[in-house]
Amino acid sequence: MTARETVGRAAERALEPVETSLRPAYRWLFRLGRRGSRYAGPSGYDMAPGLMVVQKDEGAGAVHLWVAAFLHRQETDTLRVRVRLLDGDGVAVHAAHHDLTWFVIDDERVVTRWEPGSRLFHRHVPIPTTALRRGEDHTAVAEVVDVVDREHNPHVGEARCQVRLAPRRLEVGASLRVVVGSCYDSYTDDHARLPAAYAAHVPARLGGRPDLTLLLGDQVYADTPWWSYMLQARAVPRSSTLLEYWASWGMQTPRHRADGPGRGLGPVLTDGPTFFLPDDHEFWNNWPHASVTAKHSFLNQARGLFGGLARGLAAARELVAEPTVEVPEHPGDVPAGADERNHLPVHPDEWGRWSRGAFDLFGSFQTRSVREREGGPITRGEFSDDPRRDPTRPPRDGTPGVVHQPLTPPLQIVDLGPVCVSLLDTRTRRTRSRSHARWSRFVDDECLDHLLERAAGADLFVLAMPEPALQAPARWRPSLPGFSDFGIRHYVAQYTAFWNRLVEARAGRPTVLLGGDIHRSHVAHSTSHALVQVVASPFSLVYGYNTWERIKYRNESGPPPAGPLPGSWLPAERTIALRGHPDHRDGFAGLTLERIDAERYRLDVSLCPINLDDPVAAVRYDLVTAGPDIGVHRVRSADPAAQG
Repeated sequence: MTARETVGRAAERALEPVETSLRPAYRWLFRLGRRGSRYAGPSGYDMAPGLMVVQKDEGAGAVHLWVAAFLHRQETDTLRVRVRLLDGDGVAVHAAHHDLTWFVIDDERVVTRWEPGSRLFHRHVPIPTTALRRGEDHTAVAEVVDVVDREHNPHVGEARCQVRLAPRRLEVGASLRVVVGSCYDSYTDDHARLPAAYAAHVPARLGGRPDLTLLLGDQVYADTPWWSYMLQARAVPRSSTLLEYWASWGMQTPRHRADGPGRGLGPVLTDGPTFFLPDDHEFWNNWPHASVTAKHSFLNQARGLFGGLARGLAAARELVAEPTVEVPEHPGDVPAGADERNHLPVHPDEWGRWSRGAFDLFGSFQTRSVREREGGPITRGEFSDDPRRDPTRPPRDGTPGVVHQPLTPPLQIVDLGPVCVSLLDTRTRRTRSRSHARWSRFVDDECLDHLLERAAGADLFVLAMPEPALQAPARWRPSLPGFSDFGIRHYVAQYTAFWNRLVEARAGRPTVLLGGDIHRSHVAHSTSHALVQVVASPFSLVYGYNTWERIKYRNESGPPPAGPLPGSWLPAERTIALRGHPDHRDGFAGLTLERIDAERYRLDVSLCPINLDDPVAAVRYDLVTAGPDIGVHRVRSADPAAQG
């Protein structure tokens, strides 16, 4: 039996039996939500057909390219593509055929009314590193070989991306070019302001394509606009999230013009190696905590209400008794007890396809899953929901009696010899409990131990996280469920221990902290602790914030002034920043790290505004890793774009 025949049977039962009578209502709500979208496919379709290729991480002797295509009237389980690698002269140095896998979203068709042949195909394709020369630009070209219906797939020809290998070591005289950004809402960038700003700033500020692009969370807003999310996503979470990804990746067509894709993050993603971190909006606002905008199906809303009450009672019991947490015998089983749901990392299957669909698509469009890195297949969506079809889908394959393991790596390392770049996922392994010294965690202790080992061994340490690191631990405050936003600083015990251990591990050597999330871009430094912090947020401000931001920053005629960094629990000075008014605040950061000699590096940081009428803000630091001048030293730059 083919995958299509197997999953086709599931399409008949699609929703939970209690919701079967509500299918007409769900269909009407989905269509109403789609009518409010600023993006669409060709006539009669919600999704625009297209093909995309993106370079991701390097590992096991290969660089990994994500190749994905969405086609209509393509009722096949696989899709054959040809992938070529061209050198700087346009000569092919590698070519191979690969079969992309169907990402199954079949059950939800009873609501979306998508045709059986409207399908996403995807795969991570390995290219041997022996085919590339480090530090040089190459081009990957992907072409679909066997499109069934060309007429209904007019934009599926070939796709290209730039491919670069980062240096194995940052030698004296060499430099590393990095782009940093976060928070992209395609709904507020339907006129392609980001692609224009990227094309203007990156060559001018970095002098070439980036060696690394670090995207630090909320690359897709799966839950906005809130009214559209409440309507179209209620019964079709995988379809809804896929629509948001396709628009954010620049593959959907804006309604105000029909001449092609909107581009979105596309020019950023296809300009070199890209690394990703998740934050809450890849799931829903404030995930894994409750959110007033997370409107599940009616059945899940009832479950959430009773589950929240049970977890609240369990938390109250902690005032008089220590919680009794029992790890499920089978890692694939969702914990049933309130103590377990409070104090263990939230299980990816706790909300069924609502949570699993978000993990699936993150593991495809963004960071490769642990399963893939160990030689397993890419996610197959609904096909893997049933353990009879995919008995080893993580975390079902975990060790009995051990907490379920992460689906994507919480820690990614880019080793450049004396320089270590680390990306820490502080979102997907969180517990709901934030105040228990033993159980409350934003990431596994083992992961932090590994991170701090790398920090202790590096001359220069670069740490990227979704949130800014220079924030004081949060004080306790009453909160209304669903309305408060919690960050890593609310996990006070682990957060405080992490900071103390990081300062000890660095022993006065420079550390560069990269973050996003807060919808404010700035650069700050602490000479007492040898830290430089770069915050780049947002690429495009999320829908719904403009009104509040206009009120909050109504008297701000320019960027925030230089001076003490508000909210920092270390002595830190804000050096430069972009303006805060919503018409001016969008931007990203470009960094150039040059190794001057064995113990000295020069760091140039540019905050690049999306509004091209605004000036770039720039600053330079000398970072000294040993000797009497060890630490961070700001250099007064002659750059006319420098501020502060």
